[in-house]
Amino acid sequence: MKAFRRASDDHRPDTPYDADEIDLRPAPDAVTNELMGVDAELLNGLRQLTDLTHEVRGRLDRVEQQGASLDRHERALDRIEALLEDRREYESRMGQVYAAMAAELDDSRPDRRFHEIRPLLLDLVRLVDRLRELVEHAQPDGHALVSAVEEVLEILARNGVTPFRTPLGETFSPETQERIGGAPTDDARLAGRVAASVRDGYRRGERLLRAESVTVWQLT
Repeated sequence: MKAFRRASDDHRPDTPYDADEIDLRPAPDAVTNELMGVDAELLNGLRQLTDLTHEVRGRLDRVEQQGASLDRHERALDRIEALLEDRREYESRMGQVYAAMAAELDDSRPDRRFHEIRPLLLDLVRLVDRLRELVEHAQPDGHALVSAVEEVLEILARNGVTPFRTPLGETFSPETQERIGGAPTDDARLAGRVAASVRDGYRRGERLLRAESVTVWQLT
């Protein structure tokens, strides 16, 4: 219980006192004790608030660190995705290059094959020419030479080689014909046209194996 004293106790210690004169203010020691109790509670609350502030700040720091780490991871993922995209573009370009090279190789194979066997085919063509010359000068028993010519032509045909001969009067073509002589004419309409086919030309597919030998009309 709080202690109370009269206001006049300091100068009238032995005098009876009146109830109206009683001082109801708390004694100094009681006030001090009460204030100390309030201060203790306040200090305890402040310590709790400080601890809570530190905890919240620590959590915020951890969140910021996690956010920074997440940003680094996202940037790393972006770089990886960019590298993968570059790799896909590179593989696509290389695939196109390889496809073009393969197509070019496929296109060049027939030419390479043609150039490889062209000397042999020309030898066979010249053999046909020689056999035909022999047939023209052979005796009536030259049937064997004719058969030989047919056999060689068959070999050429199996290798895709066919003879060709330009009809007379056609315009001379330097791409497929070889001019070996001229024939005089006074007809301007014949000038520059084939007068005679002297030796057959040969093709292998669309490729010229040997040009046809012809004579050409010349205006006199």
